[in-house]
Amino acid sequence: MKLRKFLAVTAAVAIAAVYMPLNTGAAFAETDVDAAKAAYEEAKAEYREANQAKTEAQARVDAADEALAGAKADAEQLVAEIRTEAAETLTQKQQAAEDAATQYASAEREYNQAQTEYSDAVAANDIEALTQAVFDAEASASFWRSQLRDAEADLADAQAAYNNVGRAFINEKAGTEVSIEDLAALLKSNNALKDYIGTDKYNKTVESALTVQNLNAAADFVAECNELRAGHGAGPLKINYRLMILSAVSAGVSSQVHAHAVIEQVYNGALESLEDVMPMYPSENLSWGYSDPFAGWYTKEKSSYNNYVKQHPEIADMDSYELMQTYPDIYQKVGHYLNIIDADMAITGYARATSQGTMDEQCFDTGDYGDFGESVTPQQFKADLASYSSDAEDAVTVAQSDKETASSNITAADAALQDAQSALQNAQNEINQKKSARDSAEAALSEAEAAKQTADAQLADAEDAKAKADAIDLENPDTFSDYAELVEAAEKIAAAEEDLAQANAQLQDCITTLNEKEAAFEEAKAAYEALVGEIKISLTEAEITGLQDMTYTGKELAQESFSVTVDGEAIDEANYIVSYENNVKIGTATITLTGQNQCEDSISASFRIIPKGTKLTKLSKGKKKMTVKWKRQKTQVTGYQIQYSQDSSFETGVKTVTITKSKTTSKTIKKLKSKKKYYARVCTYKKVGGEKYCSEWSNVKSVKIK
Repeated sequence: MKLRKFLAVTAAVAIAAVYMPLNTGAAFAETDVDAAKAAYEEAKAEYREANQAKTEAQARVDAADEALAGAKADAEQLVAEIRTEAAETLTQKQQAAEDAATQYASAEREYNQAQTEYSDAVAANDIEALTQAVFDAEASASFWRSQLRDAEADLADAQAAYNNVGRAFINEKAGTEVSIEDLAALLKSNNALKDYIGTDKYNKTVESALTVQNLNAAADFVAECNELRAGHGAGPLKINYRLMILSAVSAGVSSQVHAHAVIEQVYNGALESLEDVMPMYPSENLSWGYSDPFAGWYTKEKSSYNNYVKQHPEIADMDSYELMQTYPDIYQKVGHYLNIIDADMAITGYARATSQGTMDEQCFDTGDYGDFGESVTPQQFKADLASYSSDAEDAVTVAQSDKETASSNITAADAALQDAQSALQNAQNEINQKKSARDSAEAALSEAEAAKQTADAQLADAEDAKAKADAIDLENPDTFSDYAELVEAAEKIAAAEEDLAQANAQLQDCITTLNEKEAAFEEAKAAYEALVGEIKISLTEAEITGLQDMTYTGKELAQESFSVTVDGEAIDEANYIVSYENNVKIGTATITLTGQNQCEDSISASFRIIPKGTKLTKLSKGKKKMTVKWKRQKTQVTGYQIQYSQDSSFETGVKTVTITKSKTTSKTIKKLKSKKKYYARVCTYKKVGGEKYCSEWSNVKSVKIK
């Protein structure tokens, strides 16, 4: 076909040459050239289209082939992973089974040991005997508590009798003419006193005054009074039992009214019926709150009296009655003192009550106007009282001793009971502890046995899974039908094989079409060249590839290697001239190719000129921070950029810090994660026309943060 075309073109050229001088011949030749060019352009376009289709078809084949290889590789990788996982699982389950067996053996030994210790504890501790010991100790303690209750009752009775012995003693010594109860009953009929006799406070005060202890205290105070009287030449007072009755009753009333209530009523005739047996005009001293009432009655009032004598010397010659009539205010302040030193007084009664604080009452009388019964010295009073109360006191002592004996035995019995209870409790605790340990060991043994059975079952499953994984054959679907991911992988392989077959069929169709279009193009080109000569290639249709960024040197820079193609065909460098613009300073440079020889026209492309880089010199760690140091770059640099990440490839988690001053050579980066490893690198940059041109990255260093 090419030959026929060539002959036709040659003939056309020859004819055109013969008829060239004629106008019609020139028009014909021009028409043939236009037609040949149009045919050439059309054939060239169809050829390029077919070539592009073939390239695309080849790309589809390559992609399908790669997809098939990838699908097969994925399937093989999946098989390997399944087998690896099965092998690893088997190893794990083997170890787990061994561990479970070891743990079971250990649990069995511990259970046997715990069972032995429990049996030994039961044998070593006789719970029945220990329980009986507790029962016996409880019975002993109960017995002595009963004895204590009896002793306490006896002591209460003895104490009550002892507390009443003072009242009985006074009543007996006072004679049958008058008693404490008689006097109280008589005064109860007095309108002024009736509300104070028999009250709770009255009863407590009288009872307190009549205790043996307070009666002895009363005798001691009378003895003290006699010593004070002796200093004034006055005779000693004797204790009169009937005045002791009057003192007790008066104290009971005065404890409520804080006044000489009873004595005032005696003066008013309240005891007129007892005129022959009781004093009718006694004197009285009262005191509250003193441990020794004579500190107030005598010592304090004596000082006051002496001061009043200095002021009123005539007082020294007055008796109590005259002083009371002449200087009543002074008498109120020294009357107790005058009662004590009154030489006319011969008998006294005294009551000290301590039931509700301390209260003292002392009455005085001359004893000249009646038969007032027996009067004794304080010493004789105490001796008679001791003799009278000795039996009751002995009874209290015996009862107290019995109580103390019972208490002591209770303490011993309680201690014995506590020891017995402790022994029983300790034994029970030991047995319970050993039983609990045995039960825990038994539970642990059961758990270990269950764990061993589970581990053995899992091991058997793992062995089956390993055998099944080893038997997988991608050519035999029956061997992997239970693996959904392998079934899916096999389906992908089949689909990829089908895609590859379709792509190969399409490629063959494209190759056939390309061969046809290439032949037509060559034929049209030959016909066109036969009319106009050799056809040059236009560089406007060319593609320049392989241009690289170049580092600034201060000199003109040229690309060392690049490629020029038209329709995928390489253009020899003899067919173009290379020239550059803006190829010295940092920024964007231009390369231009101008056609010559077989090429015509021109084409331009750009590449970047970047600044020189720097070197990362040091990376030091701190607490949640690191310091980056680098070498300063002095030439054509605006600043620096630091990149850091926990990813050594700087693909994820990358952060960038910009340094805007070229003189800066270090930077501390804070808020980092402790105990993590960080990587860092540095580059320089220069701004040109608002665009930032960065150098290549420096070396990488790493550091683990504190």
